Amino acid sequence: MSQGKLMRPSNAERGRWRQACRVKLAQHIESRLHFAIEPSQVRLAPTAEDGYRWLVLPDAEPLFQKSLSDHSIGAYRKLYHGVGTAFEAVASDKSGANRSRMVNETTLSPTQNSDHSSLGQSSSARILELEMELKETKEKLTTVVKDLDTAQKTQSELLDELDGLGQANEQLQAEIQEYVVMVGLEKREAKKLRKFIRSLDELRRSLDDGELASDTNETNSSESLKRKRFD
Repeated sequence: MSQGKLMRPSNAERGRWRQACRVKLAQHIESRLHFAIEPSQVRLAPTAEDGYRWLVLPDAEPLFQKSLSDHSIGAYRKLYHGVGTAFEAVASDKSGANRSRMVNETTLSPTQNSDHSSLGQSSSARILELEMELKETKEKLTTVVKDLDTAQKTQSELLDELDGLGQANEQLQAEIQEYVVMVGLEKREAKKLRKFIRSLDELRRSLDDGELASDTNETNSSESLKRKRFD
């Protein structure tokens, strides 16, 4: 599929909710009326030939004023969670009406009366929707908690590693200090050695000067004796 034909995330989500509604409504029809229907054949405005119609609470009537394919994600959620409470499938009648209002509980079967009296209030669909949203929020929270736990473990590992680096740094600092001390000692020893060498040089020069003076004196004495003999 080319990039230009890729479905937008919002459209993909809408498509998932639409399909989920079709499946849920088809299962509801089969459960109530005991005949199977393909999800793709489910309609919000069925004909008499379809074999079913919708019994709808007043608050849910706007959901049945559009084709199932034309709804928004919010409407699909209301349909999904409202089936069996805000509306339900009943057998189609001769009038061909595709839906009727739930205005009189006597129009329902005894089992349906019980459902209607306990859950068929105008706010039931909204409550179910909120419960679904709460469930989704809890799932997201669980994911966040897991991510937080992973982050805390990673932080703990990093702190341990940092502590190890701190200890290694302390050891390195101690070694550097020891090296500095050794270098200082070597410098002092080298200074003493240079001083000693200078002293030796001075002593050698002094000895050399003394020998030269002695030789000169001996030479002068010898020449003086020679002159006296000639005289």
